[in-house]
Amino acid sequence: MKYEQLSGYAQFILLAGQARNLPANLTTYLAFKDVVKALEECCKSDTPSIRWKEVYVERPVTRAEAINLLDKLKKNKWDNSIKRVATAFKIELR
Repeated sequence: MKYEQLSGYAQFILLAGQARNLPANLTTYLAFKDVVKALEECCKSDTPSIRWKEVYVERPVTRAEAINLLDKLKKNKWDNSIKRVATAFKIELR
């Protein structure tokens, strides 16, 4: 089966196998989806802060870095910057 045909959860399980200290369970997957949404917000503009769930958060990555991270995720490549984004947005990946 091709990677693109897998469900989002199955893709996450494959990704979690590459990451250190990232459990492959449903709770972490749901938090990971929030991190992806946060990265998508970082891609929208170059402003120094982003409104996230009624709070302004200082941007943890530049727009170019966010685009690069999303491209890596589409290719099933883990990058430790993802955890930095999760920490900045107060999303627990565990």
